[in-house]
Amino acid sequence: MLEAIKKALVSSSKRSALLKTVLWRFLALKDIMLCSVPDERYVSRMCRKHLGYIPDLRNPRTLNEKINWLKLNRETELIVQCADKYRVRDYVAERIGNDCLVPLLLVTENPAELTPENIRTEAFVVKTNHASGGITFVRDKSNADWRKIRRKTASELRRNHYYRGRSRHYRDIQRKILVEKMLLDENGNIPEDYKFHCFNGNVRFIQVDLGRHTAHKRNLYSPTWELLPFELKLENGPAVARPSRLGDMLRIAEILSDAFVFARIDLYCVGGNIYFGEITFHPGSGFEPFRPEAWDSILGEALTLPIDRDETKAPPRTRRG
Repeated sequence: MLEAIKKALVSSSKRSALLKTVLWRFLALKDIMLCSVPDERYVSRMCRKHLGYIPDLRNPRTLNEKINWLKLNRETELIVQCADKYRVRDYVAERIGNDCLVPLLLVTENPAELTPENIRTEAFVVKTNHASGGITFVRDKSNADWRKIRRKTASELRRNHYYRGRSRHYRDIQRKILVEKMLLDENGNIPEDYKFHCFNGNVRFIQVDLGRHTAHKRNLYSPTWELLPFELKLENGPAVARPSRLGDMLRIAEILSDAFVFARIDLYCVGGNIYFGEITFHPGSGFEPFRPEAWDSILGEALTLPIDRDETKAPPRTRRG
């Protein structure tokens, strides 16, 4: 039922604003109802629903189990900062400089400030700093439905995304609206989003999503850009060309991830320039199935948790040049 509601919310603009308001309020009410379920019990239920097994959160072995263990046991001030899409910019600037940051056009807590007078560029992106998804792309502000943009953004501000996956770092982020310059490739399209899954500071595989708003597919590549023999939730799509600055992107992903046990670093490569997207600590909330299933365990063995070792001893790393 929940998936049907989500599809209704993003479907044709012919649907009435009233219906969408009712549906958004239903989701908000569902979030409130979920808050009474303890985190560990909720995680176990969702793993059983999406993965087909009850996770062993005392002795995690699969990658999804380990992501959920981190979700329940590993929250630091740095993780909270880097989950905040506004405050993470300071972390990125400190580690790799400002050049990789997408230009920021507006920061506000008030949706009413989303007006053409306050955004002085034609193409831009609107998002909140505390959420996963809920992004609005505007290519031409003169033809934008500003009332719709403000309404959607206000709805996103009200939602606490902690309840949907129990990633605790989303719980107490001071909510803001961010407006960024829209990145476009040489064909005027939104560029590929390269997602680097980093284990103990090393890139293990790279995710590229295709056709996210049509027939959603997903390819997984090795750090040497070889298609890997498994799928993560979605089927493979057409082959994706190796990015021109893959080596530099690998280096940046490892610099940004080396403070964390596990992190997914999202980067863009546009016109020969590399831009930072976001850091995600629990991709898919740790509920995304692998095919073949054995890869959940294979990749789990490659990730070392604090409970697997003496925390004073860092795992071996192969730092890139």
